[in-house]
Amino acid sequence: MPNLRVILFLLFVASGFCSLVYQVVWLRLAFAAFGIITPVLSVLLSVFMLGLALGSWVAGQVVEPLAARTKLSPASGYAFVELGIGVGAFAVPAAFTWGERALLGLGEASSGRYLVLSALVITLTIVGFATLMGMTFPLMLAFIRGLAQPTRRVSAISIWPT
Repeated sequence: MPNLRVILFLLFVASGFCSLVYQVVWLRLAFAAFGIITPVLSVLLSVFMLGLALGSWVAGQVVEPLAARTKLSPASGYAFVELGIGVGAFAVPAAFTWGERALLGLGEASSGRYLVLSALVITLTIVGFATLMGMTFPLMLAFIRGLAQPTRRVSAISIWPT
């Protein structure tokens, strides 16, 4: 059976890689739906990074108290969060398609109003999934911390396979 540290390391690598793939796919979908323009790029990247930061902060604040209260392992939270991210593979394309149709119905594809509304659609569509992506690292780190000896410090380096 593979070493637990190797498995955790591979989960981190796969999760991070998939998050970057999502970002690229979402960007291409947003370009197809709302136009290949700088505001679409700026909004999508900004909201993606905001979601990562927000998710990391929220999970860092609630993971240990929640795990203590529910008696569930942070790894269970990690699995739940990854499942939620997987929902984004279907929800984001559908939401962008809906947003494109709704905004094209306005008939003002070059207006400032169109840009604001497309930014709103992009933000509301991806912020939740990007927040879930940001939650993965604190959740898995809390799980690793629970496995570590009380006197041993835990960092990202401690999961590196040896």
